[in-house]
Amino acid sequence: MTRSQDLTLLLLPPICLFAFVGVLFLHRNRVYTAWAKIASILALIAGSGSGLLGVVLMDWRSHHLTRHSYYTFVGLQGMLGGIAIGFTLSILIARPYTKTQAETRSA
Repeated sequence: MTRSQDLTLLLLPPICLFAFVGVLFLHRNRVYTAWAKIASILALIAGSGSGLLGVVLMDWRSHHLTRHSYYTFVGLQGMLGGIAIGFTLSILIARPYTKTQAETRSA
């Protein structure tokens, strides 16, 4: 894979999580509970951290990382990615929202 493809694959999840947070906060027909909003922000932070660590780990030799620190960062990246996936799936499975009633206009 080329470097641009790697960057695209590493930055796509944080962008999708940012859109997910936007949907939870700005959806017109659904009102999400507070825990879902907090969990979505935590998923965004964890997903962004995972993507950022992936970008750093692409050039780990130029950052003068030892093998031990490299594998520590790889483990941390996987853990942050799992946290982001877990929070996102828990929100999607629980469906913590109530639908708002659309006002009907009489003509």
